[in-house]
Amino acid sequence: MSLHDQSHIAQANATTAALAILNKARSLGIAVGTDGDDVVTVSTTRMPLKTIRWFAIWLDNFRDEVIDIIAAENAGRRA
Repeated sequence: MSLHDQSHIAQANATTAALAILNKARSLGIAVGTDGDDVVTVSTTRMPLKTIRWFAIWLDNFRDEVIDIIAAENAGRRA
């Protein structure tokens, strides 16, 4: 397997992880958005601050992928 193939697999894995974390956050009532550069989270339900922070950290760890996912979703709404 070439380095090129490995980087595509790593990117696909990162995107999958970002999507899973983003979907779980949303299902728990954490609204997730972006200003194009940063990920913004707002809890729409009462939950422990520790939980909100956990999602904020992991969404930030996959910031680029999360922003790409949100941008793609918003592009679909504009069409």
